[in-house]
Amino acid sequence: MFEWMIDSSLTPSILIIVGILMMLGEVLIVGTFVLFWVALAFILMGIYSLYQPLDWRLQLVIITALGALFTWLLNPYLKKSQHPNEADSFAPENAHGYGRLHQDKNGDYSVFYRGTYWLIDPQTPPVDPQNGTEVIILEVKGNYVKIGSKEQDA
Repeated sequence: MFEWMIDSSLTPSILIIVGILMMLGEVLIVGTFVLFWVALAFILMGIYSLYQPLDWRLQLVIITALGALFTWLLNPYLKKSQHPNEADSFAPENAHGYGRLHQDKNGDYSVFYRGTYWLIDPQTPPVDPQNGTEVIILEVKGNYVKIGSKEQDA
């Protein structure tokens, strides 16, 4: 049934069309930026196949490898350049925001601040922690907050 595919290559125009359709799909489907890199691999393989035809199996292996390589190498770089301040998007506007200590069922403390619970930075553990104590938020970094006691502010 597949005898016609033995020692043949995928048509370059088909590879390029599939790549373009995948790029359009990436625009329509939110959160699938990986699809862009695989589509780019399809297009590059299609262009390469115009000049040097390869076996279809080798083409698919190269497309897979290029898509994985592009995703691994370029995706973090582009995300960082598109959203350079993403990690600091919840950073307090003023130097001293206030939050409340919260003790979970395991006895660990977190801080309720801006409508969510934040982990406490290990470098600034609470002094004399008590559930419900108001603390000063010095800095927000990732999932952690650096805190100070209200007495330090006075």
